[in-house]
Amino acid sequence: MAKNKNIKRLEFPEKGKSWNKINSELNQIEENDIDWKNGRSPLYVFKGNEEANQVGEKAFMKFFHHNALGGKRVFHGVKKLEENIIDFGLDLFKAPSHSTGTITTGGSESILLAVKAAREKMRLKNKNFDQYNIVVPESAHPAFDKACCLMDIQIKRANLLSSRKVDTHHLESLVDKNTMMILGSAPCFPHGVVDPIEDLAKISTKLDLWLHVDACVGGYILPFFKMIGRKISDFDLSLNGVSSLSADLHKFAFCPKPISTVFFKNNEDLERSKFVFDYWGSGQFETFTLSGTRAAGAVAGAWSVINNLGKSGYIEIAEKLSSMTDQYVSGIESIEHLLMVAKPEATIINYTSNTLDIFAVAEQLSKKKWLPGLTKRPKGIHSMMSMYHFPVLNDYINDLNEAVIYVSKKKDISSNLKAEY
Repeated sequence: MAKNKNIKRLEFPEKGKSWNKINSELNQIEENDIDWKNGRSPLYVFKGNEEANQVGEKAFMKFFHHNALGGKRVFHGVKKLEENIIDFGLDLFKAPSHSTGTITTGGSESILLAVKAAREKMRLKNKNFDQYNIVVPESAHPAFDKACCLMDIQIKRANLLSSRKVDTHHLESLVDKNTMMILGSAPCFPHGVVDPIEDLAKISTKLDLWLHVDACVGGYILPFFKMIGRKISDFDLSLNGVSSLSADLHKFAFCPKPISTVFFKNNEDLERSKFVFDYWGSGQFETFTLSGTRAAGAVAGAWSVINNLGKSGYIEIAEKLSSMTDQYVSGIESIEHLLMVAKPEATIINYTSNTLDIFAVAEQLSKKKWLPGLTKRPKGIHSMMSMYHFPVLNDYINDLNEAVIYVSKKKDISSNLKAEY
């Protein structure tokens, strides 16, 4: 980030400092952070339960000095942990025996690898044409834009239905001979709804297209929502037509950052996603990730959290999360002027107003020390909740009600806020 030329830059420290001094300075530096530990942030942090948090932190620090890049040659234990995690995911997502996957540093990297693999497969079909395109829902994550920007791929956007799910008929109409991928989200980030993956899978099968399921948000919680009886449509690798699936462990698997997974229905597609170079003097350089060096602490933390919670632990958290989400929705809908943008299927809520400027309500929430997440189409207030938000449920609903009453009593009050992630 560019700095103002009039601001004096810091000089590199001349002498070292003790941990006590450093720790004191770190505490001061984070003093102005949003109070995320007490549920005041609508995103970025996730909690299942306190024990899992502590287990993940301890395991991360145990492998603090390890480098996951060296798993094949040095850190054989890290490689084993990664293989175990991939097996856990393949089982959870009902993958066939010929499926595989890899660990990444986050959802954006997982998505980029899936797009790269789809592009390499497309090149086998059409070797003389490079202006490929992908067709995505309007609600698709910007990581797909990033991938297309990096690989010079065109991106087409399909309309959403009133349910905020993708209009599959419109999506199919955008497909042409140069389309290399279509996708659906489980759920989409802005509205918290699962796209009709089964219908998209039928389209991909009919047209012989790559279908990617972006389950970065919901991958590691929606299966457990299904297990407790929540109505979640199928979205996993058991569906004929699904080629790849991304799912973040550092979201609703409650693992330390940064770690995600991407899975491929067929083994050869993992090979298409990897990078292999052998020109420099040090010999062949091969990675299944865009990143080289990776934090092995995140791998150890993820393995440990999954084993600490097990299926029973995730089911217990799913019951609490689903109940909490229902209570938030009920509380919001009980407030005059407010309505949900869509019926949430995970723990993402998005609500708006047909009578008030909802961003003006957001400004009032900010004054009460809440950080409001915002959406621009439609204008709404957005939260991706975890168990950090349960203790403050009543406080939030009460403050929201007061904010709405304040805005409703002012004539033509509006806000200049802009939605940003």
